[in-house]
Amino acid sequence: MNLLARILLSPFALLYGTGVWCYNKLFDWNIRKSVSFDLPVISVGNLSAGGSGKTPHVEYLVGLLLNHYEVGVLSRGYKRRTKGFLLAEKNSLPQDVGDEPLQIKLKYPEAIVAVCEERVTGISNMLSVFQDLQIIILDDAFQHRQVKSFLSILLTPYSKPYNEDHLLPLGRLREFKKGADRADIIVVTKCPLNLPLEKKENCKKDLQIKEHQKLFFSTYKYGTPYKLFNPAEKLQPEQIDLVLLFCGIAGTEFLVAELQTKFKEVILIRFPDHHQYTYSDLKNIGKRYHSISSLSKIILTTEKDSSRLINFKEMLLDTGLLIYCQPIMVQLSDDEENEFNDLIYSSVANFLPGQYE
Repeated sequence: MNLLARILLSPFALLYGTGVWCYNKLFDWNIRKSVSFDLPVISVGNLSAGGSGKTPHVEYLVGLLLNHYEVGVLSRGYKRRTKGFLLAEKNSLPQDVGDEPLQIKLKYPEAIVAVCEERVTGISNMLSVFQDLQIIILDDAFQHRQVKSFLSILLTPYSKPYNEDHLLPLGRLREFKKGADRADIIVVTKCPLNLPLEKKENCKKDLQIKEHQKLFFSTYKYGTPYKLFNPAEKLQPEQIDLVLLFCGIAGTEFLVAELQTKFKEVILIRFPDHHQYTYSDLKNIGKRYHSISSLSKIILTTEKDSSRLINFKEMLLDTGLLIYCQPIMVQLSDDEENEFNDLIYSSVANFLPGQYE
């Protein structure tokens, strides 16, 4: 951002920051009260506006806890066209519940997944319908202080941590950096593989980690792509030379770099984050695919994008346009995974003594 833009945007950032500061102080001074619930509520969020990998980390927690507890996930359902409280089902549509809640439900059908703009209302409704719920994970709820979280997990990307960012619209921060003090756990996401200890220590120093906080580092790992609408059929990567990748996600750099290590050529068609695909989009993707001369080629997209293709199942099957989905998962540093898992397990067990299955 050039100097002139910074000068012009600074007053707006100051105005925005004043409003956010007032909002937080209402809770800090107990003028507005946070609501507590009789079960552990784990909040996952960030200080910046998107791009930190919230959904894969929520999925990590769901996978970690689901074998031992009845787990629920509550999201606002970003960019859905409905309002109020809704349960996500395996046959839900992305425009009704949002692409990310639907993605979580499809990956973990046993989890209770719901959407609601008002988190207090959403949790209350979930508990009234599912009395056996033991844990609720709030997706993208770090700034939603109406609910008192039992455990607050803050994510920040390695490439642009919150200590190097600025308030909206000057930067991408939703609130002042000091808001990070509310977190119990801070995870630096999208790290390079095998991040040296020295760089981890520098991050800890730069982020000014407090005594009550635990710091962890995560990266992405990529599963074997599978056929859209037939997950049991896996791709044989060694038989493919070229990948036509289309996606509407916040950041594609990690994914493209990973694919370039496995395939000779990667062609990217990029859409805005949470893009709602149309028949025209898919026809253009099909035209681009058929114009490529290589015989050893596939169309690939992410699991997040695939949840937005459900509406087009009949069209895709009729036209024979074959699309594969790329699973993206979270991996914590080898020396930290057990510590992170144990911290989550022990924290929940202390809240729910005798309920571990």
